[in-house]
Amino acid sequence: MPKRCQPCLGRDIKDAILREIRDPGVDAVVGKVRDCDDPVGIELCGKVGRARSAYQEFIGGCLREAKVKSFADAPAKMKACAAAWRNRPK
Repeated sequence: MPKRCQPCLGRDIKDAILREIRDPGVDAVVGKVRDCDDPVGIELCGKVGRARSAYQEFIGGCLREAKVKSFADAPAKMKACAAAWRNRPK
């Protein structure tokens, strides 16, 4: 199982934030963030996207080749691409 990211702020960073922004709400949020080992360190966590599936790659390429120009011609070309996916050599 992948390790979950745990955001942290260095002690010096926390002190600077609390010194500059005097707000009880900010104090509460900053207080909940764990301390980094490095006093000036910051570790933020972002969402990592899932890789595209083989189907998504195939359909995307097929639709680009079909040169879909409008919403009106998209359904017919999508059906043709889906049929090509089902009939592709495996």
